[in-house]
Amino acid sequence: MDKLSSKGTMFSKEEGRSIRGDEIFPNEYLITIREGSNSKSHDISEDDRQWLYSLDKISKEYLGSLQSPKIQKVPKMHREIESNVRCYEPLVVSIGPFHHGKPELQLMEKHKNLLAHQFAVDQETREGVLPWLLTNSVSLAELYRKVKDIIPVVKECYDEDSIKDYNDKELAHMMFLDGCFILEYLHCIVTGNYKELKMKSHDIAFIRRDLFLLENQLPFEVLDVLMSCKFKDSEGMEMIKKFI
Repeated sequence: MDKLSSKGTMFSKEEGRSIRGDEIFPNEYLITIREGSNSKSHDISEDDRQWLYSLDKISKEYLGSLQSPKIQKVPKMHREIESNVRCYEPLVVSIGPFHHGKPELQLMEKHKNLLAHQFAVDQETREGVLPWLLTNSVSLAELYRKVKDIIPVVKECYDEDSIKDYNDKELAHMMFLDGCFILEYLHCIVTGNYKELKMKSHDIAFIRRDLFLLENQLPFEVLDVLMSCKFKDSEGMEMIKKFI
């Protein structure tokens, strides 16, 4: 019998030994683990402890960032497919900071001022409003103040790089006009009052498409504070559901 030993482990080779006792296997090996092995666990060095501490800290910070959802952009791997780029771009109107300021979308920027003003108008001065969708008359100043008050919350909904070019005042203007624009557009669509949009039919259709784009969204908090001023009870949410 040949024996090989390595740090507490014995390898034995026994000629003719059989597992079942009635067959001979000339190349059978046995492995025996000795008790009281002299192998020792290594102590953790100070460098290792520091590395583990930093790993724990980084993991907690990363987990904290995951707990704060952000308004997303289209993943880079999709944008790199050149033929699909236009699928992610607004055709008529920009909502939020991602496409704000693009030259081809400036015509609708001017139209946002008109719809923001209409959104604040008392429903009694308007025609064709459905009975279930009752609104309150609110001043532009009151609506704007409501949006301005939640700008700290709005900023938490975007990655810092997405809004770094806008100060709080510019961001408040953007959120206010875009929020009023969305709600006034929805109001006219669900009530069938298309003429108050004062748009061409193809622009109305393209805006419907643009409002569902991933990069063309607002924090819901903006719509919520505007609806709380303008609509009674849950009628604002009913309007959104009907539009969708």
